[in-house]
Amino acid sequence: MLCRWSRHCKRSRVFMETDRLQDDDWAVPEFRLTSYRERSLDYCVCIPVINEGDKIRRQLGRMREAGVHEIADIYILDGGSTDGSLADDFLRSHHVSALLVKTGPGKLSAQLRMGYAFALRAGYRGIVTIDGNDKDGMEAIAGIIERMRARVDFVQGSRYQPGGQALNTPLVRGLASRLIHAPVLSVAAGFHYTDTTNGFRGYSRRLLLDPRVRPFRDVFET
Repeated sequence: MLCRWSRHCKRSRVFMETDRLQDDDWAVPEFRLTSYRERSLDYCVCIPVINEGDKIRRQLGRMREAGVHEIADIYILDGGSTDGSLADDFLRSHHVSALLVKTGPGKLSAQLRMGYAFALRAGYRGIVTIDGNDKDGMEAIAGIIERMRARVDFVQGSRYQPGGQALNTPLVRGLASRLIHAPVLSVAAGFHYTDTTNGFRGYSRRLLLDPRVRPFRDVFET
């Protein structure tokens, strides 16, 4: 199923009346949708991947063992993998709700816009994003969702908080993240961040639909 929401896909009717979803100007890349399960929960996990091979397969196995599918629907946001790691029967057996394959332009940010737009239009209250490289702790997904249930709008995972780990992070990238990126964003935001480049995050529906945020712009390509 090839989707460009403004033209080809019927929109969900499960939105809350207070949402007033204004999405006619959203820049969302075209994508192909393969659905395995109907939406069943209020929160979802979006996993951007491209040729992650055994890493995404191990990660989905860990997610199944942790029971992630019992608290969040799982979506794979594929940038065009060719390694055979995302076979339909495998994804279905690991409780994946749908596979979205980006066919339009852009890289990681375009994959995320694709997934977030799909999730918001389906009516989810919040989205957890986790990379598909099998580096993150699956047990933290429940904690992120609990914080969003408590009306926290943005949850940032950190490798540098007590209990965190930086696995196979290049030295230069780690130093840049801790000594440049995190301090600069902390000053700009007025909030002390210890890690601003980790892709393990939670976003509330309220945050992503706030007109001051506007993530669905095609300037966010890569």
